[in-house]
Amino acid sequence: MIMSLAACGSKTGNNDSKKDTDSLVEATRQNDDIGATYESVNDSSTVTAETDADKNSEAADTENADKTSGDEVNNAGSGNDTASVGDTDNSGVTDNTDNSETIADDLTGTEDNSGTDDKVDAGSADLYSEFKAGTPKAKFTGAGERSSYLDLSSCLEVGESYTVDELVAAIETVDPYLKTDLNGYITYKDIDCGSDGIPELLMMASFGDEFSINIVFKEIDGELRICYDQDSWSRCYTEVSDTGFITTSGSSGASVHDYEEAFIDADGNYVFLYGFTENMTLFGDFYAFDADNESVAIPTEGLDIEHICIMDYYFEPDYQDRIHYYYCIGIDDDFSEVEWDEDYKGDEELVKRFSEAGVELYTKSEVLKMVEEKRAEYGLEFKYV
Repeated sequence: MIMSLAACGSKTGNNDSKKDTDSLVEATRQNDDIGATYESVNDSSTVTAETDADKNSEAADTENADKTSGDEVNNAGSGNDTASVGDTDNSGVTDNTDNSETIADDLTGTEDNSGTDDKVDAGSADLYSEFKAGTPKAKFTGAGERSSYLDLSSCLEVGESYTVDELVAAIETVDPYLKTDLNGYITYKDIDCGSDGIPELLMMASFGDEFSINIVFKEIDGELRICYDQDSWSRCYTEVSDTGFITTSGSSGASVHDYEEAFIDADGNYVFLYGFTENMTLFGDFYAFDADNESVAIPTEGLDIEHICIMDYYFEPDYQDRIHYYYCIGIDDDFSEVEWDEDYKGDEELVKRFSEAGVELYTKSEVLKMVEEKRAEYGLEFKYV
């Protein structure tokens, strides 16, 4: 199956699924400490994501195929440890990445798990135990739906309720090759979204060697509801913490990598925080979004493309509504960031080409300040260097 990751979670797009070079987001994907001392919020979101990463990575993949001869190329897309029996602990994935200095090292946080084990709502716990045993049913509302390939809206009816057996059987209809085993490929974990002492149930299920899905259930007004779902595959990995903090990372090409943060609040609402796509070692035209959210091509001919990385940040879950914030960094031959002055936007010619295309180029500190402010809205800590 050929698949693509425009921003991890994209429902559309195709791209060559060759192995990737070392990802600058590797450290973020393995960071178990990010998340989750947050305030409750009001909005839930139904999310789709699509960017021009496919266009940017298509040229990069073609060029990198010639450049990687004789070298082992590591898969920078997030792997999936949940594809084998009994191995669905959602603990994260490790690949053979050598990069120790990464863009993702700038993203840090703290997680407060206090109260997760010692304050449990007995009624909710009983309902979850009964659901795992085969009854009762959980209602699908369409809220918090983030899956791309294991798309629940394509196999479930909004407003209808399903037992765990019915839910699994429905997901298997998405593709005839998707099969799972209730006794081996599905595990459960009690989590506490919002750290309010009222538990939620996280179900982790693997379907074949390629796909897995995280589904969060919550008891609301005496009934069980699906409040969030998101799938993972060979190029996209999603992790849900003990307090409902969600990180997603992956790759859509040899030099295009993605990362997103979100969480589920105490009321079961999905809250999107921000995401970014990093585009390393540019090849051919770079595609960006202008002020009107129209895709424009920025030529890179004549630039030192092997030492340029363009970061694309956004704060909206739906790609159609996104405002894009770009900044540029320099990278050395080992893909480590080169130190620049705080107010330096990059090569003068590169800045000029962005301006001529109607795309504003920011400094790194300006964009990361926006991320800091976004996280602070919910009591989340953010630091950068």
